[in-house]
Formats: sequence, C-alpha cells, structure tokens
Amino acid sequence: MVAGMSACQGCDSGSFSILTGASNASSCSLCPAGAYSTGTGISSCTSCPSGTFALTEGATNNSVCLACTAGSYGTGSGLSVCSSCHPGYVGVTTGGNNTSVCLACLVGAYATGSGLSVCSTCAAGQFGYVT
Repeated sequence: MVAGMSACQGCDSGSFSILTGASNASSCSLCPAGAYSTGTGISSCTSCPSGTFALTEGATNNSVCLACTAGSYGTGSGLSVCSSCHPGYVGVTTGGNNTSVCLACLVGAYATGSGLSVCSTCAAGQFGYVT
C-alpha cells in the first residue's frame, strides 16, 4: 500500500496483475488478445473458449470472443487467430474446435487454397482425385 492510502486499488477491467505489493497502476497489464477480464483487481484473465478467437487486447467481457469462421477451427482456448483448413479440405461450420470440421473435397472437386468453405467442381474435360 502506498503511504497515505487507506486501501489498495485493483487493476481496471480488461487488465490484470500478478504482482503483490505493487505501488501503482503501471503494474497492471492489459489482457492479451484471446482473453478478457470482467472485474477489477484480477490476477489473471479469462481465456476465450476453444472454437473462438479474439483480436482485442484489454477486453472487458466475453463478447470479444468470436466463433472461428467456416474454413477454420480453434484448438485450445485463448486464441487470437483460428487455424485454416488445409488445401484440399473445406470447413462448412463455424466455431469448430478441431480439425474434424475440415472435410476432404470429394472426387471431382478441389480446394486450392487454405481456409475455404466450399470445394470447386472440376470443369468439363477435367478430373480430380484424392491422393
């Protein structure tokens, strides 16, 4: 406690501190992207759940946790970015939390990029096969 103070002050919402006996607000750190804190005086932030991500630092509630989009998935909690389905695979659901949401394109279709949500059909006179 700082001399002359009658009570300790907590870090603001959206921030945290693991230090004890800190003397000023500079000991508080913003919650990282992928996490938030709703109250004051918090010693750790709450991670966004698996299948979601958050880009914002210093978030004060879980509304920053957004579902991973179709074509991606989020394994683990506290992510600032979701992983993309690999070429040849597409993801058709949102909020996926593992690679099982990435489905292989069927014979006669393809996905050349990563993070796609639909397979393209081979044109007449062309073919596609699974390797």
